[in-house]
Amino acid sequence: MPTAAYNDTPDGVLNRIREVRKSRGFTLEQLEALTGISWQSLQRYETGVRPVTLEKLAAIAEALGVSVSSLVIDANELSKEESEMLE
Repeated sequence: MPTAAYNDTPDGVLNRIREVRKSRGFTLEQLEALTGISWQSLQRYETGVRPVTLEKLAAIAEALGVSVSSLVIDANELSKEESEMLE
């Protein structure tokens, strides 16, 4: 069974992966050690060369200490009530 890929709005997701990784002070190599995903694949996800699967997105979110929804949904576009529901 193929694994579903999240690529409806890749730019936002990919930018948030990179932003959160950098804000946490992780290099691609460090994130590789935490996720088991090669740094080359992580780089391809961040640059949009390769779509990220939901399974990989979940592993990345867990390693970064954030929810998958925080990587998928732009919190700046949510109402206060919607933001609180995600917390």
